[in-house]
Amino acid sequence: MKEYFAKLKYLFKWRDLAFAVVLFTLILTVASCRAENMITVTYGEEAVDVVTNRYSMNIPYDMIESVQIGDVDEDDEIIKGKGDIALLTGHCISKEWGEYYGIIDRQTDKCVLVYLNDGRLFVFSHQSDEKVQSDFEALQNYLNK
Repeated sequence: MKEYFAKLKYLFKWRDLAFAVVLFTLILTVASCRAENMITVTYGEEAVDVVTNRYSMNIPYDMIESVQIGDVDEDDEIIKGKGDIALLTGHCISKEWGEYYGIIDRQTDKCVLVYLNDGRLFVFSHQSDEKVQSDFEALQNYLNK
């Protein structure tokens, strides 16, 4: 066994091995931080909750005026919140919608637009466009109860 490590010592420098371990760890960390793992949408009796570790929205069904599916705009400006390669969260402004509060998965092209009766707009998406469609239909079902 000692001979094996002695040969290994001549084949690799320890700093190269340490760099490879750090790089591998970094890749695993980035791969596990996908937006679909960070967003949860929960339909309760009185409201839908859209939650991430940095922002959450509670949308009471009795305040919803209308629900639509829209296209995600990559050029939205963040007023107060955070945006990165995976998520856009917080208070934002869009050329098309104006000011809104959102939790948007950057992997999706579509999003659910929830217009409230007090004039606010909540926007959310996660996982895939198929999941956005499913969330839209589920929200409509809760509104029709």
